[in-house]
Amino acid sequence: MRNQPVLPFPLDRRHPRLVGDLGLALLLPLLIEAVTGFILFVFLNRLLPRDAPWEGQLFQWLVDRNLLYLQDIGFQTDTHVYVGYASLLVVIAKAVVSWPTLRGWWPKRFGPNRLQFEKAMSWGVLIFGPASYLSGLALELRPFHRQQSFLLDLHLWLSILLIVPLAWHICRFLPTGLRIFWVQIKRTVTPRPHPRAAKASIN
Repeated sequence: MRNQPVLPFPLDRRHPRLVGDLGLALLLPLLIEAVTGFILFVFLNRLLPRDAPWEGQLFQWLVDRNLLYLQDIGFQTDTHVYVGYASLLVVIAKAVVSWPTLRGWWPKRFGPNRLQFEKAMSWGVLIFGPASYLSGLALELRPFHRQQSFLLDLHLWLSILLIVPLAWHICRFLPTGLRIFWVQIKRTVTPRPHPRAAKASIN
């Protein structure tokens, strides 16, 4: 009983499955957003060393595999933007369905310091995740033409602040989400016996 989570209000049994499924659905989009965002950050701030030996090797590697378009900043920008558009509703849905869990699901086995850390990381994901997406949306839609530099810096810093909480969240809950997803697959693939057949086998 000591390891049972604290739940000040009841949750539907399907709620953890929905939270886990939405989290798994965001894994690939978040990976793409992180990689393309990093490439754009390095390019815009001119952080690549000039005439580095590996640049020619990388260029040739891309040419040999017909992947030269990957070095195009326009392609990286479009990928970053459209993947963000496609996953924005999932991010909002994940934040909404995670709200009851965030308010009440805290295992009793955690001590006060660990509990405060868990809460800080969880709130960091809930706040900085949607904020990073919304700042990126504002940057793309350009509602304030004179504030583009500010919006770009805001999007950058919100994304940086998201890194640690998100990395913790993935390491902490990815195994649980995969287990829940695997149970759903097994229940879908494995046919359940008809109640009458089960009762007859018992008799």
